[in-house]
Amino acid sequence: MLLEPQEKQKLVSSFRGNKEMSSSWLAGFLSGVIATIIGFLLTMFWDIFKYNRDAGNRDRAVLTAVKEEMISNLDILSSNQKMLQQELTVLPEKRSMVGPLCLLQEGIWDLVKINLPSRLTKDNTLLLIRKLSLLTNEINEIIRSRENYRINNGAMSNYSDRIKLYDEILLPKCSEIIVLFEELQKQLG
Repeated sequence: MLLEPQEKQKLVSSFRGNKEMSSSWLAGFLSGVIATIIGFLLTMFWDIFKYNRDAGNRDRAVLTAVKEEMISNLDILSSNQKMLQQELTVLPEKRSMVGPLCLLQEGIWDLVKINLPSRLTKDNTLLLIRKLSLLTNEINEIIRSRENYRINNGAMSNYSDRIKLYDEILLPKCSEIIVLFEELQKQLG
């Protein structure tokens, strides 16, 4: 089947039209791919920016909560130390303090475990917070035991001696934890 010259011309021109059509199709396809890649990259950059902003806000909130709890515990420790020292002076006279000792707040370690700010992973800050948490729990248990004894055994003949033992145990523990809190305060700034 031979083609007439006119038909040949038509076929060649239609082929050239397809070539022009395929190049415009290719240009459209490439511009779509490029636009998709640019959109993807912009979305990724935006998500990274939002994540860093939110992580920074969380870290600041956790550090603020840690500092606030630390300040509260230092105030409680100061008050408890004064009460214990006053009580030690009146115990030989078979008198005691009426007010209970305050328990320390224990949330620092739990708060840090849930959301660990990168600033706390430097040096030995995390270890220091763990020590503070353990010592806080120990002091609170001694205070609970002391208060239970104080409330339930006031009529005992050895009451003053026993309370004196509790007080003598608590005072050095309070001094020890104050030093640790002050060290943490220096590290956090």
